[in-house]
Amino acid sequence: MAPDKIYVGIRDLGTGYMTDVSLSPGYDYPEYIRKDALLEWLDGKITIEGATEGFVGGYDSALKDVIEHINKM
Repeated sequence: MAPDKIYVGIRDLGTGYMTDVSLSPGYDYPEYIRKDALLEWLDGKITIEGATEGFVGGYDSALKDVIEHINKM
């Protein structure tokens, strides 16, 4: 199984550059999150399936919008 996060950066070796990938933070590399892990987490945050009114309906609707947007990426 792929890790949920990886860190990717480019290091200057003095004689050239090297792309470096790590499973732990280091060298101030940007963090990349696995799309499936993020979607699974978001799906677990939906409170009441089918809710359409009030705070819960708005919250769940917003989460579904985010999930839809990520799936289109």
